[in-house]
Amino acid sequence: MGRRSRARRGTVTTSATPGGIGDSPGWGLLHRLNPIKTPPGRTRARIGAAAFGAGAVVLALVGWATGRGSWFNSAISLGILAVVWGLFSLTIREENREDDRSS
Repeated sequence: MGRRSRARRGTVTTSATPGGIGDSPGWGLLHRLNPIKTPPGRTRARIGAAAFGAGAVVLALVGWATGRGSWFNSAISLGILAVVWGLFSLTIREENREDDRSS
């Protein structure tokens, strides 16, 4: 129950078919931004903080231009995320540096 036959085991292909999810142009960017597959490094965390900060500024400007206070709630949330990711980027150790290798 739940076992695959040996004949079918080798027939599974991943994103080799044309039009599959791996062929879409944005797939590489989505794969790089996925924090589950690879833990974010210091640079990715800083870029994330900058993106959240820029989003907060854009939403604050939209709220100011439209005069609606509901835009400011999202801007504040993104501002908090920008601060959290900025602090997180300060605490990450860079493990893949070539200068720190002792062997």
